[in-house]
Amino acid sequence: NKDDSRFQGAIKCNMIQLMRNGTIIVLKVDNFEFSYKAVTDEEAQNWENAINENKRTEKISKNMKVEKGFWKFLSMPEESFRKRAQPGDILLFTGSSILNKFQRLVTRSRFDHIAIVIKNENGILEFMDASANDGVSKTNWNVFVKEQSYKYFEKI
Repeated sequence: NKDDSRFQGAIKCNMIQLMRNGTIIVLKVDNFEFSYKAVTDEEAQNWENAINENKRTEKISKNMKVEKGFWKFLSMPEESFRKRAQPGDILLFTGSSILNKFQRLVTRSRFDHIAIVIKNENGILEFMDASANDGVSKTNWNVFVKEQSYKYFEKI
């Protein structure tokens, strides 16, 4: 659904401050901080390398006004997201389950899940995320929308 209000925006990768301590990766954007614990040091290094590579190669559109402190689109139709999404962009999720709500309460966050945008070798939009059940996985954006997986989230 192009007008679905769940699609809330994406962080521009070049606005991220990344810190790593062993298997812990911390991403800071403005006043927000997101932590990720990798299973192995090698996995943490791979995430750090991927994020830093995208920070180095990201190109900001000349049509996009970027101001100090600007790090996300407040609202974006899904069709616009498809056109603007670049590898390295960060997606923030607000889940709709009671466990998601409990997690946000404990962490005092508006978000309970994070993913990083990638494109496969054919240029198809995908994202990588991690879960307790599946570990790190890759999801095709077209499949995510077709299967209406976004219905599990209040906001993306």
